Amino acid sequence: MKKLLLLSLLVLLLPIFSFGQLQSDILEQKIILDTKVELSKSYLLVSVGAIAFGFLPVKENNHTTFLGLTITGIVSTPYHLVRHLLYVNKRNKFYKEHNLQREKRRDRNIKNRKAK
Repeated sequence: MKKLLLLSLLVLLLPIFSFGQLQSDILEQKIILDTKVELSKSYLLVSVGAIAFGFLPVKENNHTTFLGLTITGIVSTPYHLVRHLLYVNKRNKFYKEHNLQREKRRDRNIKNRKAK
């Protein structure tokens, strides 16, 4: 009888203990997705900056040349844009699936002001 009671107690409490592990898995996946979105946004901004600053003239041996960054930016910007949008889409689906809410930029600014 004691073994049956102990077994039923373990079966009932097992989902409670495994829920903590599930939460840490969700948190880890959330952090990974947020990091990928931030990195892809940074890469996108760098490639756009390569287009903008690639037109700067450079004096070299009495000849004015333009930096080759423009070509690099034109080629890489669509790739980084698509990659960023895919990561944002994955993150938004993940947040919707797990009923998570993203912190709004306005809320982040208010927190930063209060911390100062």
